[in-house]
Amino acid sequence: MLTPIQEEVVQATAPVVAEHLDEITQRFYPLMFERYPQVKPLFNQAHQQNGGQPAHWQG
Repeated sequence: MLTPIQEEVVQATAPVVAEHLDEITQRFYPLMFERYPQVKPLFNQAHQQNGGQPAHWQG
C-alpha cells in the first residue's frame, strides 16, 4: 500500500518514465542481472536478447 505522498510521486513521475521507458529498461535489466544474477532464470532470455522484455511486460 502506498502512502498518499508516494502516490503523488508515482503519478508525477509516471509520464517521464513512460517517455523514457526504452532507455530505462535498456539499463535496468542488465544492471539487475549483474547485481542479482539469481533472478535471471525467472526471465525469458530470448526477450533479453531481442530487447523484447519491456514489450512482453506491457502485454
